[in-house]
Amino acid sequence: MAEIGEQVLEHLIKVREFSKAAHWCPLVLGEDRKTWTNWVCTFIQHRQVAAIAPYIPTKRPQLPSTVYEMVLNFFLQDDPERFLQTLRQWRQGAGGHEGEPLFGTQTIIFAVLERQKFVGQDQAELLQNALGELYMSAQQYDQALHVFLGLGKGEVFELIQRHQLFDSIREKVLMLVQFDADQAVELLVNNTARVPVEAVVTQLRSLPALQLQYLHALFLQDPMLTAPFHDLQVELYAQYEPGSLFPLLHASQHYSLEHAHRVCHDRGLFKEAVFLTARMGNHREALSLILTEMKNIEEAIRFVQSQKDDELWELLVDHSVSRPEYVGGILDVLANTGIVDPVKLLRRIPQGMDIPHLSEKLLAIVQSYRGMESLHLSCRKLLDSEVVVQADVFHRKHRRARRMPKTAHCKICQLPLEDGGMGRGLQGHQGVVLFFNGNGYHKDCLPLPANLPPGREGSVFLEEQMLDLRDPNLQQSADTRYLE
Repeated sequence: MAEIGEQVLEHLIKVREFSKAAHWCPLVLGEDRKTWTNWVCTFIQHRQVAAIAPYIPTKRPQLPSTVYEMVLNFFLQDDPERFLQTLRQWRQGAGGHEGEPLFGTQTIIFAVLERQKFVGQDQAELLQNALGELYMSAQQYDQALHVFLGLGKGEVFELIQRHQLFDSIREKVLMLVQFDADQAVELLVNNTARVPVEAVVTQLRSLPALQLQYLHALFLQDPMLTAPFHDLQVELYAQYEPGSLFPLLHASQHYSLEHAHRVCHDRGLFKEAVFLTARMGNHREALSLILTEMKNIEEAIRFVQSQKDDELWELLVDHSVSRPEYVGGILDVLANTGIVDPVKLLRRIPQGMDIPHLSEKLLAIVQSYRGMESLHLSCRKLLDSEVVVQADVFHRKHRRARRMPKTAHCKICQLPLEDGGMGRGLQGHQGVVLFFNGNGYHKDCLPLPANLPPGREGSVFLEEQMLDLRDPNLQQSADTRYLE
């Protein structure tokens, strides 16, 4: 039966019915590996590989690798598109499962590399696609990554993550960001330990906009990661993204103030230049920039308010008295804050100056000052009431008795305080005075106001509470204050 089938095949080949012959091959040849090999070679000899290729088995039977290689080489020379199609069909290995390739991968890689030298641009791209897939089959992931980056297609970032190809991309940063800038920046920012920041910044020198995108993303994650490049970031922000410059200027201490000021001034970023000038300590120049370059009285007022410097207010007033719109702005601020005495400003306004809505502004100032005066009076009343309460608490607290040690002596006569003084014993007791510092005195020993020693004529006793030593149950004396 097999012989009859092969005779039919021979007849069809003879009459050049190659498609019909190829169609009958699976039925006639079955799983005979040797017969299949012979008939595939027959089709190759007649250059009819395209007819037999769809029917060539990859399992049961799996043919010798040289058969598959001959077919692929034929397509490589004559039909690169069919070569790529067949390659993708066969690269998974026998039975369509991930495993040993049907053909020698390195052999085909070498053949593709040689063929690329003699083809045009269109075919070269097809062969590059095939080469990338061949490198994947050979587990040469570095080479595959390079090919896919060059083509601008493929699951490049998944390939990098899955096979940890960070060493491979250290020198391919430019290709990576050109492939997909957003994904590349995210990958590089999250792997600064594997791909150093300096290496990325250096390779992106020719693409400053992408350089800024990378540095900006890194700065948002951790400003210290970009600290060595903050001077560069100032330049890039000023050129490409001025709105994002302020956060860097505020947060960083790692850029040159003079360099940043020069960049901002040259680019006309006067708001940033004002901040830098003030940061360098030259507040007068900063205010002058606002008034002369920005010509923004509201910004000037906010700046002066933030500095809390009376001299700056005077400078602002000096600059504003000749400009009605500036005077109006300052009057509005005075109505809301009362930072500067409005009388000083009003006296310096030239007579006849036309200030829009002047009456409304003056009325607002008057109402504001009335409100502040009322607030001050209310606060004063509250404070006076609180003083009275606290004074009463203080008074009662300091009238409390204090315990007197039995061994205490009078600081004048040196006799025990329990002694009445003047050697008269307890019967001669007239009282004891105990001061806050712990010193005690017989009242008889203390000089009377009329007999005070020189220099102490103004001394008085404000409070005292006597201790009756004849009562053995009493062992305390009240605090007495002796004031100069």
